[in-house]
Amino acid sequence: MPQHATADGRNNVIVQIEGDGNTVVGGLPHLTLVRHRKSRKPRNEIEWLNPYFRAPELLVGRDRELASLQGWLASPAPVSVRVLTGGGGAGKTRLALELCVRIGKDWDAGFVEERELARFQGQQNLADWGWRRPTLVVVDYAAAHAQRLHAWLSELADRDPGSAPPLRLLLLERHGAPGGGWWQSVFEQGGWSEAGVRDLLDPPAPVTLPALPEREQRRELLQALFAAVQPGLSVPAAGARPEFDRRLASLDWCGDPLYLLMAGLLAAQIGLSDALALGRLDLAARLAKREGARIGRMADAHGLDRTLLEHVAACVTLCRGLPRPAALSLIEGEQQALKRTSGGDPARIADALHLALPGPEGAIAAVLPDLIGEALVLAVLARPESQPAPAAVQRTWAHAGLPVIETLIRCVQDFSATPDGRRSDRHAPALGWLEGLVQSLADEVAILQAVASALPQATTVLRPLAAEVERRLAACLQRTAAPTPDLALSLNNLAVRLSALGQREAALEAAREAVSLYRALAASRPDAFTSNLAASLNNLAVRLSALGQREAALEAAREAVDLRRALAASRPDAFTPDLAMSLNNLASFLSDLGQREAALEAAREAVDLRRALAASRPDAFTP
Repeated sequence: MPQHATADGRNNVIVQIEGDGNTVVGGLPHLTLVRHRKSRKPRNEIEWLNPYFRAPELLVGRDRELASLQGWLASPAPVSVRVLTGGGGAGKTRLALELCVRIGKDWDAGFVEERELARFQGQQNLADWGWRRPTLVVVDYAAAHAQRLHAWLSELADRDPGSAPPLRLLLLERHGAPGGGWWQSVFEQGGWSEAGVRDLLDPPAPVTLPALPEREQRRELLQALFAAVQPGLSVPAAGARPEFDRRLASLDWCGDPLYLLMAGLLAAQIGLSDALALGRLDLAARLAKREGARIGRMADAHGLDRTLLEHVAACVTLCRGLPRPAALSLIEGEQQALKRTSGGDPARIADALHLALPGPEGAIAAVLPDLIGEALVLAVLARPESQPAPAAVQRTWAHAGLPVIETLIRCVQDFSATPDGRRSDRHAPALGWLEGLVQSLADEVAILQAVASALPQATTVLRPLAAEVERRLAACLQRTAAPTPDLALSLNNLAVRLSALGQREAALEAAREAVSLYRALAASRPDAFTSNLAASLNNLAVRLSALGQREAALEAAREAVDLRRALAASRPDAFTPDLAMSLNNLASFLSDLGQREAALEAAREAVDLRRALAASRPDAFTP
């Protein structure tokens, strides 16, 4: 049962709510948080892998990270934002859930769900929203909410908190780095509020959740799972089976808690050593098959069409879950499309799926964790009964919109490579569905901005699609009456995307246009756009250097350093990391031109700045 916390407007009242049948005060802006908790035994093994199901015994090796987060909560800042990144399966969500539970007596803390954040942003008089107790808001899948987060943080940065209790926003995402992607959309859009928004960050760069580094921590995690799920099994003691110890220490995916837990669930069936020998994609495929079979048994128990129920479960997973009305609409549409109208009444199908994948207030949840849900989508939509799969994806988009694209992006990323870096072709169907869906989208700025933010900066398999989306977005913005900051941002990002494809001349052209636009914006509003101008100059220097135009690259890099030095002097917490990065680039360009003493001086200054940053914020700046 989820636990809810509701923050109600001008009266600054936050009420802890449990269960159903509770009401929210009308007429005032409010934000409802959800804290999932362990209130019953799991109904099936997969629930032990669900990151929203609290299982503190499975939170192994995270004491340092919890202490860091609790220190952040206790910091004197009235409003503060932290970004926690890590690959799928690293344990970000489970860590954040445990934090919420541990501080629950003194804080209102929980996750804000996607539809609730959209509703919250759409309220009238949002400036009247307040909080009476210390409040922690966790936003999972932060990239999906980039524009909403930017608007909310801009407002919070402009407010005088007065004597309000502390407010903390913890943003969770797989990827994120200054200078691009969703991070840029949230924290670096430019405008009057940018410096204030960046001042909210603590630390000013993402904190990456590391893998479990110690073999004994991995052994402890497996043993904790066996104690909870398979008491008849035990992990060999250290030294008892050298081959097992070696495998536990050497597997590339072994440091990610999710994959260890997945192997542990399969151990009873195929043996622990054989489970650890499987790659993470094979683990996901096997567990997805078991989850599909469980959903199929639910259909059999209710006299429903097994194939239809599994198909709808895959579609709902693509949507990241659906409320009951939307689920009923989707079921009716899929029955018609698959010619399975005799497969059962839509309401009965929705009831059965809610039992199998329970969501709040009759909603149907996605199959979790993400990797197993993605494996289920790939397997089910590849069946002949679900063909043509691209059409099913298009229909699903009509019910949920952007979450479908976000799920497909994660699916492509997760299934495009094995842990040892070898390419895998398992992602190919999802990539085709994603490309077809994006191609069908209308050239609307808001939609293309959301897709561009969702695409990771560091990607190989999605590079062509990312460049095409950014090109379409820039073209849409260029059709507006006057150049805008959005256009400058899009052109800067387009330069990066084109460069990644090896289209260096086109990348340089886009970078030059971005600098020209930002220069004009900074001339009229320096407080608002100087930092963007510096970032675009840094990007321009890299593009010039890539084409061998070293003197011009050095000139652009020097101007970027000068601008960032002035910004760091006035707001060191927000802009010192940027200055260190620009100095590092300047050293490289100076070295390329044989100016070795000057290069050494710039490099030393960059190291000094980063050393100081790492000393004060080791979790963010040591890696």
